[in-house]
Amino acid sequence: MKLIVESDASDTAMGAVLKTESRKIIEYYGKSFTATECRHFKYYLMLREFQLHTDHESLVICFNLEKEIKKSMSNRLQRFALRLMPFHFKVYYVSNKRVLCADTLSRLICEKRKNYLEEFLVCKIQSNNELYLRKSQILKESELDKNYLLIRDKLINNESITHLGERYLDATVEDGLVKLGNQYLIPENLHQRYLDILHVAHQSSSTMKKLARQFWYWSSMTKDIQEVYDKYEICNDNKIMQNKSPPFIKNSLYPMERVHIDIGKCFSTYFLVLHDSFSGYLDIFSLKNMSTTECLSFLNRSFS
Repeated sequence: MKLIVESDASDTAMGAVLKTESRKIIEYYGKSFTATECRHFKYYLMLREFQLHTDHESLVICFNLEKEIKKSMSNRLQRFALRLMPFHFKVYYVSNKRVLCADTLSRLICEKRKNYLEEFLVCKIQSNNELYLRKSQILKESELDKNYLLIRDKLINNESITHLGERYLDATVEDGLVKLGNQYLIPENLHQRYLDILHVAHQSSSTMKKLARQFWYWSSMTKDIQEVYDKYEICNDNKIMQNKSPPFIKNSLYPMERVHIDIGKCFSTYFLVLHDSFSGYLDIFSLKNMSTTECLSFLNRSFS
């Protein structure tokens, strides 16, 4: 009995049908490609002669291997042909209208997945907050800030500005805006807007300060950022706690300088334990209960 493999493939999936010579179907195969591709038909076809029906006419020329691999093949096709050497088959071209079954199996998965993604919107997030300000907006607000205009006019006229300190040496005017190195001087009425932009992601105060110093400047910027951070309880509750090293305890220099005391219950009986850190002396008392009077009576006896 001769077997026929009818196959077709798309970019992401493959479909195939295993048939008998009388066109009776033995098995269907349709699967999207994964890192490890399954070869379910291998064990049916090994050591048996079969026919391969495909709608790729070029495969008929390439893989009708009679005696040897054709030298005109590309290296990729030659490697593929070597993998097919254990199989005894002949390739026959069939028009795509006659391989409907395999063609449907190879493309049905792709269409179903595509339609599924188009039909359902799982989640959508949209923010109304603008996380930046344009230079034109800063320039517009700077025209309303008297202190800003005074600094800009003094820089244009090469006059000294005392309250900028050493930053005065880096100050320039660019497109009507004051720059201190790579930082833009921000008008006072935009300070809160920039603080809101910095804090939108609820980052740590050090991260916000580092980010702000790259682009912006005003005299109280560091202080204002810290105040905004401290104002939000959630940020303070979730900030990373610094690991504190355990307290260092000095060695004892003489007996009974430092005594470690603990109390615990074992087998329905309470025990009071004393340990001298210098000598290592250990004293254990059995208590009737955990009352203060009971504990003091044994401690007085031990320290007397």
